[in-house]
Amino acid sequence: MVSREAYGIKLYFVKFVVVAILLVGWAKTFSISLVSLFYWNNFPKNALLYILLPAVVMVGLRITFFLSVKRVRLPLLDSGLVRGTLSTWIAVIILGALIEETWRSATLVVFLKQGINTGAALVLASVGSTFCRLLGIPSRNPGKAEEVIWEFCLGIALGSLYLFSRTAFVPFAINVVYYTFNSAFLRRKSATLKSIREASSSR
Repeated sequence: MVSREAYGIKLYFVKFVVVAILLVGWAKTFSISLVSLFYWNNFPKNALLYILLPAVVMVGLRITFFLSVKRVRLPLLDSGLVRGTLSTWIAVIILGALIEETWRSATLVVFLKQGINTGAALVLASVGSTFCRLLGIPSRNPGKAEEVIWEFCLGIALGSLYLFSRTAFVPFAINVVYYTFNSAFLRRKSATLKSIREASSSR
């Protein structure tokens, strides 16, 4: 199982390349400049707050969610997210965030151009990103209903941040900060749980 997961983690990078190629072709079809999505026009003086404040709020909500919803605790601590090297997962997080937030921002632009209202555009984009996180071995989401809903809400929040800031750089940076923390947090909790189990079994 572990070797299968190790192979699956490497396969993420192949998937990201494939999605990036498809994304470039899709953007050309709708005449969207993917690079321009990351431009920050009228760069605000308090730009850092656009990233740090939402990131801190999301991290705080994540900790609260983890501690409050017992049904997802063990599946998360026993998931593939806590296996494999942290550096590899951080690479997955960074590249995944780049692809995901480029796709999300471009999708929102296209939806809004096609006359789809903002609420529906956010929901559709979030459904797509949530579904993608359920795919792969190991999956980046254990599949419990509460965790799926949590991911969906995060997608709504990240999409809203793009619409608010009008730059994909903001949700990209927050995505990286949030999921890096999430990975490190789950690994630490998983290590603690493993130590408790080993101590209990040795008695």
